[in-house]
Amino acid sequence: MSREVLKKLQIRVYNKVRCGFSLIQNENDLKTGKNILFFDFFPYTFCKNYGIISKNEYAEGLCILTARRKKEERDMAGSEEFDRDNGKGEQDKRNRRRFDKRTPLSGKCEIPDENTVVGRNAVLELLKSGRFVDKLFVRKGEAEGSLIVIIATAKEKGIPVIETEKTKLDALSGGLAHQGVVAMAARKEYCSLSDILHIAEQRGEPPFLLLCDGVDDPGNLGALIRCAEGAGVHGVVIAKRRSVGTTAAVDKSSAGALEHMAVAKVSNLSFAIEELKKKGLWIYGAEAGGKSCYGTDMKGPLAVVVGSEGRGLSRLVAEKCDFIVSIEMYGKVNSFNVSCAAAVILCEAARQRHGGEILGHAET
Repeated sequence: MSREVLKKLQIRVYNKVRCGFSLIQNENDLKTGKNILFFDFFPYTFCKNYGIISKNEYAEGLCILTARRKKEERDMAGSEEFDRDNGKGEQDKRNRRRFDKRTPLSGKCEIPDENTVVGRNAVLELLKSGRFVDKLFVRKGEAEGSLIVIIATAKEKGIPVIETEKTKLDALSGGLAHQGVVAMAARKEYCSLSDILHIAEQRGEPPFLLLCDGVDDPGNLGALIRCAEGAGVHGVVIAKRRSVGTTAAVDKSSAGALEHMAVAKVSNLSFAIEELKKKGLWIYGAEAGGKSCYGTDMKGPLAVVVGSEGRGLSRLVAEKCDFIVSIEMYGKVNSFNVSCAAAVILCEAARQRHGGEILGHAET
């Protein structure tokens, strides 16, 4: 990273955001990982919008930060084991260093875009989906397990299979666990609300949608898409702002379910809810303090709305919902992870839609 970029990063972030924490001061700080808190606070999309730093420069800093954190974790774990085991931890730490000896991360590590599909399940579902695949990168060496099936399927479809080193796969996957395979595919196209309703019509079923309000974590969105696909949802709707898109991390988290799910991206979720209401859909918001989902009739055309992990449903979206439904909790914690909660509600709706009886009308 050049001195000009470091200077630009330092000045622009301070002037536009008025940060009060340490930034990268010089090239030596970048190499040692000192004062690299910048990458803890701002995602790449923020940097891109403000023109602070390029994609590859951001990836360089992120890789250095990741390597630094892993080293600190290993050192800390080794220290704790040494104190606990009266010297045995030091030997364990030396063994772990030999076992974890990896190629150092370099600035050539890139952030995977929406054309990259990472991981065995995600790639296998990609090959089944029919989306165009440009090429397949696999790790050199003897293939085993599901990787054999992936390579055979790719060759059967005429897709070039390229054997490469692990370092190349690490760079292509941007730090995601690639499991020895990365595919370069055509970008997954977003659809419209009308397309999702048409899918329901083709299946001869009342529409069943999942709306995501401000879900900005790729792991959560991927898990939500996986739950939705398993429950027979016809499509997932996300917002353009305050929401993550269909990235490689989302695809991997969904275990390939993204390849079989229609995803619509709308500019305003409240307007989308109004449009769905005009089409005859009932809107169910998942939020604490509502009626039990088990005692709520969810057999007709409906859309379930889930909020972000910390904030829940926004006020405007909650006001647009026809019903607020909740899950009965019996333990000491008062909520589930958003994807777990969505799985419970979506599966209850699917059960009712396939002939199951409404269990009761008790409120939480």
